[in-house]
Amino acid sequence: MTSKNPSRSLTSVHGGVTMMGCALMASGEGAKAVALIEGLAASEPTNAELRSATNLVLSHGVPNYHLSMLEDVPRNAAFANAIARVVKPGATVLDIGTGSGLLAMMAARAGATCVVACEAHQALAETAREIISRNGLQDIIRVIGDKSTSIERDVHIPGGADVIIAEVFADNLLGEGALAALSHATSHLGRPGARVIPAAASIRAALAYFETPTVDLTDVDGFDLSLFKRHLHPDHALDINQTDFVLRSEPDDLFSFDFQAGTGYEAAGVTKSFTAVGGKANGVVRWIRLQLDAEGVYENIPSPDNTSHWSMLFIPLPGGMSVAEGETLTVGASHDRKRVNIWFE
Repeated sequence: MTSKNPSRSLTSVHGGVTMMGCALMASGEGAKAVALIEGLAASEPTNAELRSATNLVLSHGVPNYHLSMLEDVPRNAAFANAIARVVKPGATVLDIGTGSGLLAMMAARAGATCVVACEAHQALAETAREIISRNGLQDIIRVIGDKSTSIERDVHIPGGADVIIAEVFADNLLGEGALAALSHATSHLGRPGARVIPAAASIRAALAYFETPTVDLTDVDGFDLSLFKRHLHPDHALDINQTDFVLRSEPDDLFSFDFQAGTGYEAAGVTKSFTAVGGKANGVVRWIRLQLDAEGVYENIPSPDNTSHWSMLFIPLPGGMSVAEGETLTVGASHDRKRVNIWFE
């Protein structure tokens, strides 16, 4: 039976493809989603609706930070320089969370003859394979579409890795499962004495001043919704070059992690005191520092002159309170290996 409205029939078909493709992406079957959508796109290369559906499917569930991360020139340069120093010709390298395959290709460029790159997101893993092949490195780099914690040394990395590279760090350092991945990799996937990039990392903090926006939910179209504030995040993610933001104390480490030595992975708590300098402070800001190797450091310290795809996180004092210049504020902090909690004593 012929449809009286071909465009509606076409839309229905492509709508079904979009739903199926997004469902595959959501269920961890990204490689199948890529094959489905690319096969259909190849059969109708001039179809604008299908091109749009392709973008919807292949971007489904992919975090937005990937583009800003790839465009982070200081971050890329810091990793490239450390990899060039640490990776020796003939080395076997494990790259955790390869994404686009960039760091794996840096390792191959540095002289590695075997690179195992893990990427849990199936669609990204497939794209990484294609990118690596396009750059002529498919004989050196093997992409495994799984978490690094799911692979085995004897099966996937015979003899173990000489160098372990990981860039699975969130704004708070821990949110992407970095500690679990690195703990497993250093104890189960590396050779004895394997080098780790980054070798260490820390979560840093300082007093700061930032005029946070007032949230008033007591009258929303005539209704009191103030209780909903209990669900709002306690911190504010800000660009590190925010111009209306200023540090008000010397920074200090809240937590430090020695990936090379395999220490600092356990949950922990700490109390720190900060003294305000140069004016009043109305909160605490935290950021991350990566000690890539003995020479290289990447730190997204807040400054008008710095850029980073990682945000700094500002936690305001409750009730609009502030600390005057010269006063000391005691801060409590804890982490459970995934989340960081900060409060004011």
